[in-house]
Amino acid sequence: MISAEIKKLLGGFRDSLSGNLASEDGGKFRGDVMWNLLSLGVLGASGISINILISIYYSPAYLGIFNQVYAVYIIASQVAALGVHLSAQRSVAAHGEDRDEWKTAALSAWIVCLCTSLLGCAALYFLIPLVGSILDSPQVVEGLYWVLPGVGFFALNKVLLGILNGRRRMKAYALMNGLRLFLVLMVVLLCAVTGQPGQRLPVSFSLGEFVLLLCLMVLTYKDLWPSTLAQLRVWIGRHIKFGYKAMVAGIIMDINCRVDVLVLGVFVSDREVGLYSFAAMLAEGFNQILVVLRINYNPLIARLWHEGKLPQLYSLFRAGRKKTYLIVAPLAAVLLVAFPLATWLVPALSAYQASFPVLALLMAGIMSYAGYLPFSHLLLQSNSPGAQSVMTGVIVSMNFLLNLAMVPLWGKEGAALATAINFVLYGLWVHLIIRWKLGLARNPRGAGLPSGD
Repeated sequence: MISAEIKKLLGGFRDSLSGNLASEDGGKFRGDVMWNLLSLGVLGASGISINILISIYYSPAYLGIFNQVYAVYIIASQVAALGVHLSAQRSVAAHGEDRDEWKTAALSAWIVCLCTSLLGCAALYFLIPLVGSILDSPQVVEGLYWVLPGVGFFALNKVLLGILNGRRRMKAYALMNGLRLFLVLMVVLLCAVTGQPGQRLPVSFSLGEFVLLLCLMVLTYKDLWPSTLAQLRVWIGRHIKFGYKAMVAGIIMDINCRVDVLVLGVFVSDREVGLYSFAAMLAEGFNQILVVLRINYNPLIARLWHEGKLPQLYSLFRAGRKKTYLIVAPLAAVLLVAFPLATWLVPALSAYQASFPVLALLMAGIMSYAGYLPFSHLLLQSNSPGAQSVMTGVIVSMNFLLNLAMVPLWGKEGAALATAINFVLYGLWVHLIIRWKLGLARNPRGAGLPSGD
C-alpha cells in the first residue's frame, strides 16, 4: 500500500511538472526525489539505531545529554555557516546556464564559509561554560568540547552540499546526506563497545563530519575551480549580504526545531529529556520526508523565479501540496502503530513506552503543515532572505513562549503540545506568505510581485 502511494505521489509530481518544465525535468525530479527518499531511509535507520544503541549501552540520562549537545551543535553550525550555504545553493541554481558564474559563486561561498566556520568555533569555545551553567549539566559541557571541531566541519559541508543541490546533482547529494548519520552511528557504536563514557559520545559528530568533508571535497573540487580575484570579490560580497540575512532564518529555524529540548533541559532532568528525545527523534525522522521534497523543490523554485515563470511556480505549489498530504497520511499511521509495538516487544525499549503521547502530539502537528513545509524556503529562493528571517523569527518566538508556558506545567507532554501547536502556526504562516507576500493567489500572472528585499 505504501509503495503504491509513493509511486502515485511521484507520478503526480511528474504530471504537475510536465506543464511547467521540460518533460525530462519532470522525470529527473521524480528520480531525484526517489534517491533522496532512499537517503532518508538510511538517515532514519541510522538515527533510530543511534538512539537505540545509546538506550541499550547507556541510561536515558545520557540520551538526554547527547540530544542537548546535538541541539547546541546544530544551532552553532548555522552561526558558523553564516547562511552562506543557502546563498551558494540559490546562486548556483539561478546561474546554472553560465558555467563561469556559478563556479565563481561556488568557490567564493566556500572561501567565505572557511573564515566564518573558524570564527564560529572560537565563539562556541568561549560560550560553552555559559551554556553548561544554563542547562546545569557538567556532562553537557564535556560533550560540547568533544563536538566543537564538528561545528566547523559541518558548516563547510553545508556549503558543499548546497553546491550539489544547486547543480541538481541529487544522487551525489543523497549519498552524502545519507552518509552523514551513518558515520555518526559507526563512531557511536565504536564508543559503546569500547566502553567510552556517555558524555564523550558527541565526538561522533566531529569525526563523522570530518570524513564527510573529505568525501565532499572529492566530489566538488572541480566545482571550486579558481576564478579571477575581481570575480571572487564581487561574489564574496554577494554571499555575505545574502548570507547574513538568510543566516537569521536558518538559525531561527534550527532553534525552532530544538527549542523543546533546550527548554526541557532547563526545567526537567536529563532522563526526562531522554524520554522526550526518543519520540522527538522519530517525529523528526518522519519530518525529513518533507525536507527531502523541499531540497528537491528549492533549485526548481529558484530557477522558475529567476526566469520569471511565476504561473508555473504557483501551479507547482498547488499540485505539490495536495500530493504531499496523500503520501504522508498512511506513513504517519504506520509509525503511530509501530511505536507502541516496538517498545512492548523489545525489552531494552520498555522505558520509552511513556514517550508515546509525545510522539502522537508531535505527529499531529507535523500532519497539519505537511503540505506547506516543502515550500517553506520559497522566500529564500525568490531572493528575499530578510523576509524569510522575519517570518521564521515570529515562528520561533511563538514556539519559545509556548514551551516556556507549558513545559513547567506538563513536562515532556507540555513540550510536545507546544511544539505541535507551533507546527500548526508554521503551516498557517507559509500559507499566508504565499497568498499575501508573493501575491500568487491574487495574481497568478505575477504582476506586482516583489523582486527581493
